[in-house]
Amino acid sequence: MSDFPEFVITLAFGKSSEKHVTLAFTLGLKGQEKGLKTAIILLIEAVNVGVTGYVDAIDIGEPFLPVKDMLDVYLGQGGQLLICGSCWKHAKLTEADRMPGAKMITADAVIDMLMNAKSTLQLN
Repeated sequence: MSDFPEFVITLAFGKSSEKHVTLAFTLGLKGQEKGLKTAIILLIEAVNVGVTGYVDAIDIGEPFLPVKDMLDVYLGQGGQLLICGSCWKHAKLTEADRMPGAKMITADAVIDMLMNAKSTLQLN
């Protein structure tokens, strides 16, 4: 990828820590509001966030929005949702499981994005 995001969030949690998932999307949206090209990279357990319907019931309450609502806005505004392909394969997920708008990336792409971003946030 030659057109790197400016703000990269790595997320390693899924439903085992709904607060981490919620914070990733909250800050992803805030990055977009500030005009930053933003990417959320899903690693380890978080690859499940890229499964269709997985986040639909994640709602930790005020002052945070439900993750499904944030996800829809995030993708609609051009936010990138990127899945570690090796982690996806290791989780035995299939192409049919992947939600529309989520893209697979390689370990090389993860490193390149982190090295070229203006700022990163690791929720691991």
